Amino acid sequence: MHAHYGHVHVLRGISLEVPDGDVVALLGANGAGKSTTLKTISGIVRASHGKITFDGEDITRLDPSAIVRRGIVHCPEGRQVFPNLTVRENLALGTYARGRAGQVDRVIQIFPALRDRFSQFAGTLSGGEQQMLAIGRSLMAEPRLLMLDEPSLGLAPIIVEHIFNVIAGFRDQKISVLLVEQNATLALEFAERAYALSHGAVYFSKSAVELRDSDLVQRAYLG
Repeated sequence: MHAHYGHVHVLRGISLEVPDGDVVALLGANGAGKSTTLKTISGIVRASHGKITFDGEDITRLDPSAIVRRGIVHCPEGRQVFPNLTVRENLALGTYARGRAGQVDRVIQIFPALRDRFSQFAGTLSGGEQQMLAIGRSLMAEPRLLMLDEPSLGLAPIIVEHIFNVIAGFRDQKISVLLVEQNATLALEFAERAYALSHGAVYFSKSAVELRDSDLVQRAYLG
């Protein structure tokens, strides 16, 4: 897959796979192309060359809402909740293309801290609560593939631990995860496989077990 921002060639022929039910980590330094990879899969950025398939179907030219309807849901970096809408309204927006309002009970079971915040404006939540809301909104669409971009960014360790335990539980719910995470050590603890990007290309792809005691990840971040 290739992708451009104008004349800038950002993704340079990357190839990756996310098996059913697995957590796959996407690692690399800032500017390596990780977020662009997620945006291209979700249709926000158009692939300029190559093909993206999901369950054998070519989804490369579909618009983002059609991609969501097939079960691919993107939880972007920076939470991007709607600050002037309530928690309930933010969650409801997660079902705009796929999912059911009844999913709220499931989200609250996963993130009970949101239970008493339903009528509160999302912009008044703490950073951790906003991240829970962002992931909860994604779960409202009943994803089969959930793409998470930097879910631990700026959060307290206890919140990060809770969120990653939730991610680990997605295996039992048959939700595959493509995870962009700057904390490589944390990502490798929960992932089955990792790809490292460098300058818009795949630098390496290995099992997480192989990488936990390797210096390859450090070399990828240092370029």
